[in-house]
Amino acid sequence: MHKERFVRRVALVAAAVMLSLCFVVGSFPANARGEEVELWAAATTEDLKNDEIWLTQSVSGKCTLSSTAMMLRRAAILNGRTDWRDITEQSIQSAAWDSSAGLRWFFSYGDMNVSEVDLRGSNESVLIDLLASHPEGVVIYNWAHAVLLTDYTDGVLYCADPAFGDRRPLDESSRGVNANNIYQYWYVSSRVAAPEGQNTFQDEVGPAVEITGAWVSSGSRWWYRWSDGSYAHDETLNLDGTLYHFDSDGWLVTGWWLEDGTWYYSSASGAVRTGWLQSGGTWYWLDPDSGAMVTGWQKVNGTWYYFRASGAMATGWVNDGGAWYWMRDSGALATGWVYAGGRWYFMRDSGAMATGWIQLGDTWYRMHDSGAMATGWCQINGLWYWFYSSGAMASSRWVGNYYLGTSGAMLTNTVTPDGYRVLASGAWDGQVRGN
Repeated sequence: MHKERFVRRVALVAAAVMLSLCFVVGSFPANARGEEVELWAAATTEDLKNDEIWLTQSVSGKCTLSSTAMMLRRAAILNGRTDWRDITEQSIQSAAWDSSAGLRWFFSYGDMNVSEVDLRGSNESVLIDLLASHPEGVVIYNWAHAVLLTDYTDGVLYCADPAFGDRRPLDESSRGVNANNIYQYWYVSSRVAAPEGQNTFQDEVGPAVEITGAWVSSGSRWWYRWSDGSYAHDETLNLDGTLYHFDSDGWLVTGWWLEDGTWYYSSASGAVRTGWLQSGGTWYWLDPDSGAMVTGWQKVNGTWYYFRASGAMATGWVNDGGAWYWMRDSGALATGWVYAGGRWYFMRDSGAMATGWIQLGDTWYRMHDSGAMATGWCQINGLWYWFYSSGAMASSRWVGNYYLGTSGAMLTNTVTPDGYRVLASGAWDGQVRGN
């Protein structure tokens, strides 16, 4: 069962600045317990300018992919990994690249997460601040070309340009990329499942600050941006008491969506629906807390309903566990007498259809194996019975030339209580009483 996930985020900017300072001066700050922690172990400024880091894009149109591979190489170096050369345009492609849309806005590669942020109105000071927070660099894009912004040295911004496969001043990059025309950037937003003993970008250094968020629109679509520049994606958020779900690309979801094998539904506003939902002329029940679509039996406000594997509320006959149930037009489970298809049926207190003999008050009824109520003559275990149109069994009375005893069974080859003889067939022998 899907459970509501409440988001609690901690700002990473202050931590990253502290980390970059450690990288420059080689000091060892204390963690939350006051213990010394070695940050950016084994990395130096020159390590991050190693010519082996730079890559040339394989084909036109994949500048963002090759720039991101270089960024992840530098992030790996900063975390003391020796396998950073294994990070290539080809190795990250399955995780990072969408054949129809290009570099994904959010993705995970190994133990690192990458996120995207819009950066309209950029300038040199903005890019310098980004480098202070991200010594591994950030991938910047101006809609024509992408490069990896690597460092700010001696008053000059440098980049690794995949068009040339080298590090050079940003002003010498391909296709006019400069500090004032950047539209968006990608950055390493966090690390996950770090090897034991290694630090992550989420090490607690300095005071924690609550990160706030705001809605951002693009045409008719929406996403939710956090104040640290990251976006909600592939998650469900509780915002002011309302649940919203965002897909892997960060878009607010509307309509049906699937998570961990369970279906949910978001209205046109993006709010996750709960309770009753009518969609396409069909009724569904969504868990009141999580919004998860229910299947099978569900009790709603004291009434039982059955929801098929599709989630659709059942009406009419339902077979469950070998027993038959009748769901009224409202979807409510029926008990007692039910008239369906021109026949009467009786549903027990559990809702299960009755078969065989049933007694209601002082009256006996016989339900066929199909559940349909018997009327008229009916042979049961070799004996004949007669049932009124109401289904009530007749007893101690004549029906035509046949007499029904106190048990309801037709008498044969005997004298009836009122003195008439009946043959082996049960029929009156036609003689006057007492003869």
